[in-house]
Amino acid sequence: MFQRLKDGRLKPEDTFHVSPTAWRQGLKDNESKMWVAVDSDVSVDDLLKGIIVQSGGDACIVVAEAMGGSEAGFAEQMNARAKEIGLTNSHFVNSSGLPDPQHYMTSTDLVKLSAHIIRDYPDY
Repeated sequence: MFQRLKDGRLKPEDTFHVSPTAWRQGLKDNESKMWVAVDSDVSVDDLLKGIIVQSGGDACIVVAEAMGGSEAGFAEQMNARAKEIGLTNSHFVNSSGLPDPQHYMTSTDLVKLSAHIIRDYPDY
């Protein structure tokens, strides 16, 4: 998302649609939510705040569906991007980081990712 914002393919005021799947995220397991309204359109800027500040799993799915077609499609994009930036001990299966035996990231890769974001996307 940050790369698309940086190169202009995506703008903070662009909106993504909230599906019923995204809206339901976190209702049963007491997970963090941004509390986006089903069938609404939410700006990229607000979704980023919901993800970064609130750890909103619903916002994560809204972004995943908009950018990857589905959460699984977005996870594939995340894995491809992880390889591009040198993350060698990470594998993603969802957009929110919820527990899954196949979803992992080492502390070394987390440091690499943090350095990449700070260096290449300082506005975020």
